Amino acid sequence: MATATSRPFQIRVAAPVGGLPAWASPTALPPGTFREVGLNTMDQARPPFAHFPSGCLVATLANWCSAAFIGDFSPRGGVAYWGGGEHGCDNASYPVVMIWNAETRLFEYACAAKVPHFQFTSNKACANTDPTDDWGHWLSDGGVQPIHSYNGLAEYPSAWGGGPRGSLLCGARKYSHSHTRQAPGWNHTMSFNLSFQINPGTRIGGIANYVDGPNPTEGGEYVGCCKDTLRQGWWSTIADGYVRRILFTHKSGTITATAEGMLSYAPGCSLHHFPDVDALTIFRPFNAALFFGLKRLSPEQKTSWIPLSQVVNGTAMALDANGTPRLVEDGPRWSSLAKRFVWLRSLNAPGNSRDATPHVCSLIPSDPNNVVGSTWSYHIEAVTPADASAIAPNMDAASFNGSLGKLVEIPSLRAFAWTRSHLHRTQLIRPSWMPMS
Repeated sequence: MATATSRPFQIRVAAPVGGLPAWASPTALPPGTFREVGLNTMDQARPPFAHFPSGCLVATLANWCSAAFIGDFSPRGGVAYWGGGEHGCDNASYPVVMIWNAETRLFEYACAAKVPHFQFTSNKACANTDPTDDWGHWLSDGGVQPIHSYNGLAEYPSAWGGGPRGSLLCGARKYSHSHTRQAPGWNHTMSFNLSFQINPGTRIGGIANYVDGPNPTEGGEYVGCCKDTLRQGWWSTIADGYVRRILFTHKSGTITATAEGMLSYAPGCSLHHFPDVDALTIFRPFNAALFFGLKRLSPEQKTSWIPLSQVVNGTAMALDANGTPRLVEDGPRWSSLAKRFVWLRSLNAPGNSRDATPHVCSLIPSDPNNVVGSTWSYHIEAVTPADASAIAPNMDAASFNGSLGKLVEIPSLRAFAWTRSHLHRTQLIRPSWMPMS
């Protein structure tokens, strides 16, 4: 098995980040606008190997994949992207994590495979994977083959053992493609140490990249994931057919599970943990209406599903072709600055006409200090360009199949990072309601 190759890094002294740089100032990026700020594209920064041809990283954005903020990656953090595949894994999957560095404004790569990874067949183990282990590692380098990450990506911080520049974690899910564990319920949690450019991804950072699920007959392909700072681990939802479970992966690698009929799942559902009240929130669609589930974990207290009307404050929520609110596939993320769930809308409402202009949507609690007892309101805002760049959710790779949590808050920049495609530079979006102090 190949030896991991580290990337050079500098020791960074923890200190408060200073004021906004000129390229992210209110003058350059007025509230309610967006601007291109990246200095290269994801495609330009791809690994320098022949098996990463130009254009290959479209799957990392387009194929039902997500992103996560990594606070340790640079003084201003970074946004990590991982995923690919279709119907398990296929040759649209390229094993690499791409990270936009919010300090240098450059894309970098991590955890790249030095050799090609070949196509799986119908979710079965590939002949090129190790036939003797439980993980389905590739014989050539022990690497991990990307598949859909949905809303299943989260930060694995340095303080928990995630490495000097942090790690990216994909919540517990199925499809290990192991010869010895071909059952759909073979669940695993994957982590990627972003301090390494070349890394087989084997049991790094003190957590196994693949961790056995509680029951080999149950598992999940549609994964959502969020970090729990109280327990130092990650919650994830899984679903395979009508099996519904919530899993918790501790940083040590231990997985526990709870059958959860109320807070079940939605395809690629979005999760968030509120540490101040120890509550877990989950979005899901049901019977052509959106429901918002909240569960107090300690003391344990289940709430009923909270129906969110398709029309809130007189504005219709986006619906998909089945008449279901699109919000789940757009991946609402909690804004630590604005105290609301935020996402980039990928479909227009009513109906399923595609959004040709960018709209930032919010779900706002009546009392941010009491989310358990809050009522929630919906807000939508069209954002306009502050430069010559554009965002076209109806055509861009990052939003065509749902934006899936790829609108990522950069707290030190008082804005959200958005990468519309592998061929375009990263943009910042600053909604009109973003606090500037």
